Amino acid sequence: MSVEHLAVVLHHSRSTGTAKLILVGIANHQGDGGAWPAVGTLAKYANCSPRNVQMHLEKLVNLGEVRIERRTGSSNRYQVLVSCPAWCDKTPQHRDTRKRQKSRGSLWKTTPEVHSTPEAESTPTPEVAFTPPLKPTSPEPSTNHQLNAFGPDPTSTTDRASEATRRAAIAAARVAIRKNRNSPEKSDAPEEIVGAVCERPTVGER
Repeated sequence: MSVEHLAVVLHHSRSTGTAKLILVGIANHQGDGGAWPAVGTLAKYANCSPRNVQMHLEKLVNLGEVRIERRTGSSNRYQVLVSCPAWCDKTPQHRDTRKRQKSRGSLWKTTPEVHSTPEAESTPTPEVAFTPPLKPTSPEPSTNHQLNAFGPDPTSTTDRASEATRRAAIAAARVAIRKNRNSPEKSDAPEEIVGAVCERPTVGER
């Protein structure tokens, strides 16, 4: 029992200094019926004089941590009144349960819920009109065909025939011009072909 009283006094006594050393000495002798240490023994525990022991015993009585039954002709009887408070876990370590509750509360804290107002619920959200994508139109064939600088486009059959005839006439006119270089206008070739030949000299003449 003295070990339990010692632990309670060490953890929960409000006394300090020499008074607490004296209370620890009393708790060391505490039993079921109380404690009967001599004043000299308590003075030895606290390393003070017997007179100082009497003075600190009065302080402990005023704090309500010890009760003294004075006897004549024998040692006084002491009763330690210190006990575990409500927040003690009653273990040999005498832990403070309030610290555990605070730490658990901080771990289980959650963010406050945001409640929507009636105005926000009643206001409808505007819908965005959906615009269908435009279909790409097929390109129309271009009618703007570039003409050949020297005449019609020789891609068609008729144009190719006329072009071959024209080239043959030009070749004939060139032969006539070579025979009569002094007056090419007097040759038998048509005037249009002669003019074309004169405007476009042959490679040998250049």
